[in-house]
Amino acid sequence: MEVFTFNINAWCHSWIDANHWRRGQQDDSWIRLHSMESKNVKKKSTPYSPKFKFMVIASFILICDVSVIALLAAEDYKLVKCGANTSQTVSLYGQFSSLVNRISFNLNEVIYSDPSMPFDYKSTITPDHIADIIDDTRKVWTQLRLVMGDISSVRESNCTISNSSIVQCMELNELMDELTLSSQRAAIESPLMSTAQKINAIDQNYQITNQINQITSRLTLQFIDKSTHQCNFSFETSWIYGAFILIIMSSCFNLYIMLREYLDVNQTIRFLMVLIPPPICKSIPLVQNYIDCASQTDASGWIKRLVMGNEQNQDKRTRAILEGSMDGVIICNDEGFIVEMNSSSKQMFKKNESDVIGHHISILFDQDLKVFIKDTITTKRGMMMQTVGMRGGADVDRVVRFPCSLSTSVGLWNRRTHVACFVTDCTVQEKQKELIDIEKRNNEALLNSILPVSVASRLKNNSLDCIADKFDDVTCFFSDMVGFTKMSSMMSASDLVILLNKIVVAFDDLCIVNQIEKIKTIGDAYFCVGGLFDKQSNHPQRIITFGLQALMAVKELTNGDVDVRIGVHTGPLVAGVIGKNKFAYDCWGDTVNTASRMESTGVPGKIQVSRQTYERVHDLFKFEERRVEAKGKGSLTTYVVLNE
Repeated sequence: MEVFTFNINAWCHSWIDANHWRRGQQDDSWIRLHSMESKNVKKKSTPYSPKFKFMVIASFILICDVSVIALLAAEDYKLVKCGANTSQTVSLYGQFSSLVNRISFNLNEVIYSDPSMPFDYKSTITPDHIADIIDDTRKVWTQLRLVMGDISSVRESNCTISNSSIVQCMELNELMDELTLSSQRAAIESPLMSTAQKINAIDQNYQITNQINQITSRLTLQFIDKSTHQCNFSFETSWIYGAFILIIMSSCFNLYIMLREYLDVNQTIRFLMVLIPPPICKSIPLVQNYIDCASQTDASGWIKRLVMGNEQNQDKRTRAILEGSMDGVIICNDEGFIVEMNSSSKQMFKKNESDVIGHHISILFDQDLKVFIKDTITTKRGMMMQTVGMRGGADVDRVVRFPCSLSTSVGLWNRRTHVACFVTDCTVQEKQKELIDIEKRNNEALLNSILPVSVASRLKNNSLDCIADKFDDVTCFFSDMVGFTKMSSMMSASDLVILLNKIVVAFDDLCIVNQIEKIKTIGDAYFCVGGLFDKQSNHPQRIITFGLQALMAVKELTNGDVDVRIGVHTGPLVAGVIGKNKFAYDCWGDTVNTASRMESTGVPGKIQVSRQTYERVHDLFKFEERRVEAKGKGSLTTYVVLNE
């Protein structure tokens, strides 16, 4: 944009030099403009563009900020590490001092066998117990030396042979060795010691313990004092922070100077526009593009009034039409850059004019529209597309995407080719369509739960005149509950329906597992068919398996209070939908009647099959042959499936 602005500035001066000065029209404003321009020319001697300088300074500021943050993080890490080391040292010293004192205390109790102590606690204070404490003390002593450095050779600084005992002149490592050896020896030999020997051992142990505590306490205090000095904020780091802050402040000041220069150039162009006739401005594409972009972001709108002249009233009428539209209207130039938008589009995209004027229309949508705008200009006819708009601010996390319809038209506006983009928010329509699709799926699921899927599809696509099919090889299943009528007389209506529903639901689930088509229920009777819509020939086996599972389900749901008679027969039948209202899918034929007779003459808790079914599965299940008298059939040979 800055190069574009300087090109406009240079063109305005070249035109005025060729026309205005030749007519001798000199005034104070012209002299002031030349003085402003001379300053700008001197400042533009650098070969780098303002945009490049801006990016360099901004990057430098960012690097400085990152450096300061890194230094702060390093300093914090140093302080935390120092604090952790100090805390660890204090903790180890506390453990070490506690263990040393425990050695002395327990040794005293072992030697004197204090009878006032409780029996349970006294039993644990043994020479072995003292040995365990000494091992723990050695471990803590090793850790303390690793943290504080080599402190084994430290001794009292004011030690002299004349005024000190041998213990007071020992090194710290020697004191530790003497403490462990003397304590273990005294604990083991205490039963054999005399009273004087015991007193001498306790006194020697006390001197060693006291000497160790004095030396380790002094070393710990020295280590803490040294660590505190090391953890202080360094003076050199403060100088570095100050230098970075000064650099950042100077860089920000340079950015302010650059922005001020850019604004001065734009102000110069505004003064120059007064001296150039409007027709000349509108005849130059470079100047016209500047006017289209700058006039929309100018609060007073004086550039537009200056150039457009008497066409202002016509623009007001055009804007009134645009503002009256319920859809969003966006006016773009022939390159797709936005020059105008109505209130509906501002509300739709949650944008202000200053956010989009001069930018490509693609910033409002979730796809690049450069090719779409170019095709509209090339074909010079309206086009339409479905796209996704982006509502919200510049932050990507806050952008809300919404479906919309975009249609375009080409026309002349301000004597230039422009593209009018009409945007319709399709959020409500998409939600309505989604609700309709959900309801449609629910209706289809309900219909498929009532009728077989293939039959439901034929009902939706064809008329209800007649739907019937003949099946040459299927297996029919009938079941009836024995004792259910007597049981229902002792139950309330709600409990009866609940129990019956549990049984039927269990049968329905088993039908799905065994790929069997449920036909209907009649009271407490259940009718289903295998082999209707699948091409598998093992439907007799699946029906009998289903029957055995159904018997187990009824037994579990009724605690054995209800038995079921089941009849099965294999053969041809006719199936279809009849009726006009409350229609249902049903089956007819001798196969259905025979299966019903198999059920009515069956044994409670058993499955009775016909000869035709038996021949298909006789090698898969165990059967018991029997003779029955069936209504309308006479004497029949049937077979009962042995559940075991």
